[in-house]
Formats: sequence, C-alpha cells, structure tokens
Amino acid sequence: MMAGLLEKLARTTSTAFRNAIGDSAELRLTRFATCRFEEVRDQPCPPCVFAIGHVTPWETRILIRMEATIVKSAVHAMMGGARKTAPSSESASLSAIERGFGQYLAAIILEQLERMFDGLAALRCMFERIEHDVHLAAVIPTGTGVLIADFALELLGSQGTMTIILPLAPLEPLRPILSQPFVEGQLNADDDWRVGLQVALDNIELPLEVEIATITLPLVTIERLKKGDTLTLPGCRGQRASLKSAGQTVADGRLFSSRGIYTLLLDPSIHPSCRSY
Repeated sequence: MMAGLLEKLARTTSTAFRNAIGDSAELRLTRFATCRFEEVRDQPCPPCVFAIGHVTPWETRILIRMEATIVKSAVHAMMGGARKTAPSSESASLSAIERGFGQYLAAIILEQLERMFDGLAALRCMFERIEHDVHLAAVIPTGTGVLIADFALELLGSQGTMTIILPLAPLEPLRPILSQPFVEGQLNADDDWRVGLQVALDNIELPLEVEIATITLPLVTIERLKKGDTLTLPGCRGQRASLKSAGQTVADGRLFSSRGIYTLLLDPSIHPSCRSY
C-alpha cells in the first residue's frame, strides 16, 4: 500500500505544482526503500537544498531534498530567462528569491503529505526552514531507520530529483495497513475483520412481528374507535400468518395455540427444518 500512497502523492503534488505556478510540472516516483539516516546523509549527490518540516502529533521531522539546480532553473525561467538553462553554480546556496520559491514548493509538498495520510492518521505537516548543508539539515538522529522516497521532478522545463525522508518509528503503528497491497483500488481482504463483522451482524437483534389478520372497516367506524372497543378477527387456530421485520415479510406459516401459548409453524418452503417459534 505504501507504493500506492506515494504514487498518489506524486499525482496530487504534480497537480498542486501546476495549479500554483500555472505551468508544466510533473513528479514521478522512481523508487522507495528503507535504510539508516546516515546512509542517506553521507550519500554523494549534486548540490541540494533541504526543506525541513515538523510533523504533529508524531513530533518528528521530515526532510525534503531537492536538487539546487531545479530550484535555480525554475526561478530563472519564471523571471524571463531561457528554460532548461540553470545559472552556472557549483553551490547549493540560494538567493532570497530562490529560498522563497524553495519554501513555497516545500509547503505544497508538506500539504500533500498530510492528505496522503487522510483516513490513516490525522497529521499536520508544518514548514520549518530551508538549509543548503546536509549537516545543518541533519534533524534526524544518526542510526534512525528512515523511509526514503525518490522522485523525478520536472518543473518549468527543468529536470532534477527530489527525495522525501521520513523516520520509520511513527509509521510502525500503521505498518499492518501500509504493508497491504492495493487490489482494484482497495485493500486486500482482512480475514479477522471480515469474521468480526460477520459475528457482529449475526448477533444483531431484530424485532419480528406476526401479522395474523387483515380486516377492513368503514372510515366512519375507524374515526369513532375509542378505548375499550373490541374488533372481531377471523379465527386464529390454523390461521395463515406472516412473520415480518421492518415491514418486510421474512416468512409465512400457520398460527396455533396450546394452553394459552401461540406458536407459529413456518412453511417448509421457507424454512426446511419447520422450526416453531
């Protein structure tokens, strides 16, 4: 299911980017895996910018790593420069405008992350800051297990990579759900849940009514009915009767009485065992 959630994140974020900048944008999931945080921190990579977000109520931090060139190129294109041409720079340092744009992108991603977990956990992902040095962005302790999701990002004609890094510990309570694959848009059947639901349904108590006769009376007689009046009904012994619940006929049978106790014998066509109630 985690793959399905991350694919959903890529689609919704692509749409959010396009709506925000009014231009082409696409985010595609390329891979996801788990590892120790230091493996990601020490991994060689092009100059990057790091957006740090705070996740409540998990009280943890999430790291979004984006190639600096894609942020610089996008800002360059938005300010009238040629597309697919990034200003030459070997540094991840950003200008004030570029930092603002990076923060804007990070806020969109964090908002979509909240929505990704809708129905699973009520989260609030808030932007904290932008860093250009991985050591300054190392807000996740060394040795912490993390989920890493790599994406290919195309923005305003520029292409690059983006990685989301999230500690595994807060996801542990959700693992039984996240480990289930999607099948036609739904989770695999949960046998325990299905059995529990069936038991609960089987034990629901429904009121049953026995309808023994239908009579007709003039409207004027019905209007004059008062407490203490009696109505004459057809004979009950061996009388046909219907067993109903919420107005729906459940079964038909015959009504008998013995020593003041009435018994409804159900028709064999409805209940082969001919149980009596």
